Amino acid sequence: MKLVVVANRLPYRVGPDRSLRLSPGGLVSGLLSFFRAAELRDEDYLWIGWPGKEGNEDPELREALARRRAFPVFLDAEEVEAFYHGFSNDTLWPLLHSFPCWASFSEEHWQGYVRVNEKFARAALEVLEDDDIVWIHDYQLMLVPGILRREHPALRLGFFLHIPFPAPEIFLLLPWGREILGHLLGADLIGFHTYEYTQNFMRTVTRAFGFEHEMQYVVLEDRVVRVDTFPLGVDFTRWNTCGELLEVQKEEKKLREAALGRKVVFSADRLDYTKGILGRLFSFERFLDAHPEMRENVLFMLVVVPSREQVPRYREMKEEIERKVGEINGRFSSHGRIPVHYYYRSLSFPELCAAYRTADVVLVTPLKDGMNLVAKEFVATRADLSGTLVLSEFAGSARELGEALLVNPNSPEEVARTLAVALDLPEEEKRRRLAAMRERIRRYDARRWGEDFLRALTEVSGRRIELRTRVVTEPLAKAFRAEYQEAQKAIFFLDYDGTLVPLVRDPSLAAPDPELLGLLASLARPKKNEVVVISGRSRADLERWLGQLPIALVAEHGLWIRTQEGVWEQAAEGAPEELERLKGVLEFYVDRLPQAFLEEKTFSLAFHYRKADPEMAAVVVPELVDELLQLTANSPLHVLSGHKVVEVRPAGMTKGSAARRFLRYQGFIFAAGDDVTDEDLFRALPETAIAVRVGAKPSHATYTVPTPQELRKILEAFAGRP
Repeated sequence: MKLVVVANRLPYRVGPDRSLRLSPGGLVSGLLSFFRAAELRDEDYLWIGWPGKEGNEDPELREALARRRAFPVFLDAEEVEAFYHGFSNDTLWPLLHSFPCWASFSEEHWQGYVRVNEKFARAALEVLEDDDIVWIHDYQLMLVPGILRREHPALRLGFFLHIPFPAPEIFLLLPWGREILGHLLGADLIGFHTYEYTQNFMRTVTRAFGFEHEMQYVVLEDRVVRVDTFPLGVDFTRWNTCGELLEVQKEEKKLREAALGRKVVFSADRLDYTKGILGRLFSFERFLDAHPEMRENVLFMLVVVPSREQVPRYREMKEEIERKVGEINGRFSSHGRIPVHYYYRSLSFPELCAAYRTADVVLVTPLKDGMNLVAKEFVATRADLSGTLVLSEFAGSARELGEALLVNPNSPEEVARTLAVALDLPEEEKRRRLAAMRERIRRYDARRWGEDFLRALTEVSGRRIELRTRVVTEPLAKAFRAEYQEAQKAIFFLDYDGTLVPLVRDPSLAAPDPELLGLLASLARPKKNEVVVISGRSRADLERWLGQLPIALVAEHGLWIRTQEGVWEQAAEGAPEELERLKGVLEFYVDRLPQAFLEEKTFSLAFHYRKADPEMAAVVVPELVDELLQLTANSPLHVLSGHKVVEVRPAGMTKGSAARRFLRYQGFIFAAGDDVTDEDLFRALPETAIAVRVGAKPSHATYTVPTPQELRKILEAFAGRP
């Protein structure tokens, strides 16, 4: 078994002389920190990604990378343009960061994205073995989980998004948003940095597909997908002890000499409009304007790491930043003291560590950021408990580093005021804040992040594997048929909606198709068989749709029973008076939730909300249930929450109690259902019964099938139909 990392970029960049050097960036930094901390051996993992070099297959480079457990996906210039510069960075990047006005929607770029994702998936399939764990990373490869699941259903697949996930009304602006969501749900586990992003994803899935989710699980037809929060950490020990390195000490000395005794404000970011770099400069200018006494006593060390320099928008951004640096230095330089030291390059580890240790204030003010490890790295280096962190409230790390001075980066005035506070913060206050943050990131470091994610992936994929052992396979179905053929008597208890027919948004459109009517007639034909359709449907619905068949019908979850002879029997004495009083409550909630409706049955009231907006329903329905439970606490009524329906009916009557009226003999018993109401039926059956749940939810049923179509195939075999 090995860990296979699939990411857009390999952890190495290819130099002009074909030399290999580590790539910068949070993803590579985070994963390599995890590998180091977890002490993974070379044979324990491999990495699939693009080497950053445009062109066709390069056997020599492939061999060099393979020696480092890196397997390249080669992309030509056209693929890089459409997939990387186009869809990934001109569409997904702005949209996921909640900048929809910056997003372009190009069909050509989308098709390029699809082709390259398929290329990455094929590269992974070439090296994968059955027991491998696949960990796919970031927004460039959001289709890979679905492709791999389609080609290799048993794989253990995890996906982690390293940037924000927006609210559903933003993500679903994307014309291909539902397709991307469907492919992401090919993973067993989907991870995000913050609870906000996790909830945004769950809401988007519900809005797009109507899938239910229970806690952190999204329930699909044949399996569950876990969606959870795993904040990326840093290699705390490495950063905490970096001051002991001679190279770091040399760099510190250089920086302190360049500072000329001034207090140092430090900032480092990749060139990008989400980072708020220009706004940071405006804030520093406001600070100098407001505090003339500090103009010769503060140095702003601004590091901008080159990024996407071939994109016009980024070149313009760089020019604006450099123009602003020039303006500030022109206005406020004096006596050889330049207020802004600007570096347009990446820093080595010793240089970055020295900058963190030298800074009096680290300024991290992105407009939106998935995590931002700069903040955590700074905190980890400050074993001396000195220095102050000013952090954007819109950075993912702000959720963990609440002791930082949090700011809204859209307000230069607020950032300038906070910078003044940070520079004047008492030493004891600095120590208190840093100590709390350091302890937190020490406990949840890069190793803990990786271990927690992989542990959760193992757990959820194990749950899927356990579920697969209960899926009715062909050999199992054959064994059922053999048991049925030996029996003298047989009875079939079959739910209707979601079991014999697929669930539909409008319950009135769930009439049986001719194939189902023929199947039920064939199943009821042998004298030894008794077929009972046991449903929450009204007596009128079942009679209209199935009344012509020689089968028994159970309506309203057992409140009405029709024997095979066609006579309806009332199982309850009558509707309690309290039911009429509750009608007004239910009608009030129908008005509150558009497209919900009330169904009045003989002995019960059903509040249906299948067509309602899922997010509104998630708020309104729990309120309704809570109020109904209070109103029925001392009454003969029972509140039942089913699939997109809340029903109030007389207590004591369930599908289980109705089924017992038919269990007059021992023989072959087969039951199928898909809803919480069917659990009463499953519990009422003897242990020898075959109980099948349609769908992947936990159940008292012994077996499961993914869809009504699969259940029909099993019933057709019992009926002797081809």
